[in-house]
Amino acid sequence: MTLDRFINNVKRKTKDRNMEKSMENKEIYTYSYTEGNIENKEEHKSKEIDMESEGQVYMLISANYSSKENKPYLLFYDVKNHSILKWFDDTDHHPYAYSKESIDNLEKHPAIIEGMSKYKIIGIKTEEKVDPLLDKKIKVSKIVVRDPLVIGGRADSLREHIKLWEADIKYYINYVMDLGLEIGSYYKFDSQGKPRRFYYPPSEEIKEAMKEISEEERKWLERLAEPVAELKRVA
Repeated sequence: MTLDRFINNVKRKTKDRNMEKSMENKEIYTYSYTEGNIENKEEHKSKEIDMESEGQVYMLISANYSSKENKPYLLFYDVKNHSILKWFDDTDHHPYAYSKESIDNLEKHPAIIEGMSKYKIIGIKTEEKVDPLLDKKIKVSKIVVRDPLVIGGRADSLREHIKLWEADIKYYINYVMDLGLEIGSYYKFDSQGKPRRFYYPPSEEIKEAMKEISEEERKWLERLAEPVAELKRVA
């Protein structure tokens, strides 16, 4: 072993020990690309965000759904400690899909009757949406359910028996869009443990450029001018 290689190994081991020390008493998760899910190194526990992390900057890197918790969750990258934080939804958000049938007609459908009787369907309500083909507002029925598989993914799912809209969109994508979350953007957790969008202050050069462009262009420039996090990678 050469001297340079020996010195690099010592530096790497020291850095690893320092990182392990900084992560004590925190929930650490590893991402399994083969299984496509999150695995906790310890037994899974539902735990509030450590309030010491308030003010710490995280990058929102992904979202998914946990069948065990029956909730969507977000994955945040701790840009300081290079660890992954898993945050479960606490907004009481539920899966849904839309039908152009009236509530009265839907409540007579066998699939809806069965779903209601087994408490798979939380409720149906009327909403107003824009039909881009007709270029006008129309009334639709929003079917809210307890589990994404009630909408689609099984032989007895609603979309197999009723014509639905937004039934092919993965639930966690609907969740991200509904909450206005931005994958790849920075967040901080407030005193209630909720993620809030965080913007790095733009440079003076960027501020000057913002004076001469539109509001929409300013939003994009603000995002593109944010620093890129140093993400740890496995070869």
